[in-house]
Amino acid sequence: MNSAKFDYLGIKTLAEELGRPVSTLYALSANNDPFYIAPARAKAAAWFAEEWRRLKIATGWHYRRIHYVFVSQDGETAVVMLSGLPYENTLECWADLCEAARDAIALELVPQDAFVDHRNATPITYLVEPQAASADVIDGEPDCLSRNFRICRR
Repeated sequence: MNSAKFDYLGIKTLAEELGRPVSTLYALSANNDPFYIAPARAKAAAWFAEEWRRLKIATGWHYRRIHYVFVSQDGETAVVMLSGLPYENTLECWADLCEAARDAIALELVPQDAFVDHRNATPITYLVEPQAASADVIDGEPDCLSRNFRICRR
């Protein structure tokens, strides 16, 4: 078996060696798999990482906050998309940012903890305190009338 890296080229090479379609080797869709990052996705990830560093975006921000920073730039600091168009407050720009940021993490171009997601509240764990089990026994038989004995079968 091949010891190819699990990246775009490694997966393509493995598919050729196995005589299988590459689509049978990635875990998610070709546009979402964190190992099968095609050159266009890698280029977008590098674009995002460059803008992230250039604008000195702190770690711990949500994508939406970064989106607003990108949108608010003008003049010399304006963010330009890979297409050459300005970054604007559109669904298309937002989607491109989210995908590029996701891939920048997968490619280790930005730190894993660079972003946060507060869509869900912090989980609350409720622990039930264990209670000691007890049963009243009279003459070697459980006392079915005792409040400590929950189940009584006769």
